[in-house]
Amino acid sequence: MIPLTKSPTAAGVLPEIHDAGGLTQGSVYVARKVNGSFVSQLPNGKKAVLETPQDARLELLTTNKIGVTVTAAGTFLNSADLAKVVERSNPSLRAYSFWRDTLRKATSGAGVLLLLGALAALVTAAAAALYVLLSNGEPSVGTTADKAETLWEWAREPANQLELTGQPTAQQITATRHELDNRVRDAGWCLQRIEGHAAPSVQIPGIDCSPVVTPIWRTSQAGSLITGGIAVITAILGIVNLQGRFGFQKSPST
Repeated sequence: MIPLTKSPTAAGVLPEIHDAGGLTQGSVYVARKVNGSFVSQLPNGKKAVLETPQDARLELLTTNKIGVTVTAAGTFLNSADLAKVVERSNPSLRAYSFWRDTLRKATSGAGVLLLLGALAALVTAAAAALYVLLSNGEPSVGTTADKAETLWEWAREPANQLELTGQPTAQQITATRHELDNRVRDAGWCLQRIEGHAAPSVQIPGIDCSPVVTPIWRTSQAGSLITGGIAVITAILGIVNLQGRFGFQKSPST
């Protein structure tokens, strides 16, 4: 029995390669003469890589059944697999290695393009998630502007009333000035609280000085969450797809 290890030297040089019409494509069968008869030298169903010094390389499943009568020692392949091996001298066989063989495919031109696509999807997902985490809940610009206009009208109301007085006295002017100062101060504090900043609590008729609550579906975070969710799904699908393109008997170019 030929040992299958990570090194092709463990199995030694295989017998000459032959075509076996009854062999399933993607399989390899090796027979040697033992005690006058030709006996299978491989276990069944093992992942292996057939190589030649001329850089031919095939990923094959070992088999101990060939379906035809073997009359000579040899390494038998399906005709479709045999056509891929131009130089067929001194073949060797080793066990398929996930890291060694997957890395070979990942560093190929087609493999690098696939990895870059998956990496771009991951970066997009990470950027979207970071944006959601760092963004603040901004109040609605239109709602804030309306409240600011109402506050301005409320703050200057004493001055409007004073203008309606024909000849205001000095006492009325002084009282109006104090009232204007107080209202401007309170209006400023109210506006700060509307914008979500820390400020003293004030009571202004007809104005709610609490921060504006924007429905989640109208916030910038909602769009970011949707974009980020799509990016995450795309990244996951891309990563899952990599195994299907870099796995055993797979190619990143197809």
